[in-house]
Amino acid sequence: MILRILKNSEEPMTVYQIWSSLGRKYSLRGIYKAVDSLESKDMVSVKYDIKDRRKIFRVSIRKALSTKLDRHII
Repeated sequence: MILRILKNSEEPMTVYQIWSSLGRKYSLRGIYKAVDSLESKDMVSVKYDIKDRRKIFRVSIRKALSTKLDRHII
């Protein structure tokens, strides 16, 4: 589900935006764990900015994976 949301996004999303797109059905911590797992599998790219002493994570799907998703349904 997270990969589909990122695939349809025009730009990187914050974890909060992903959580909101999922209808807040899952815990925010669970979304962070899922994103961490996807990053360790090299499926997403995560960068962060510091804003008001908080880390804002920006998540985007890897281009190679995005191309594969165009051909296959996950």
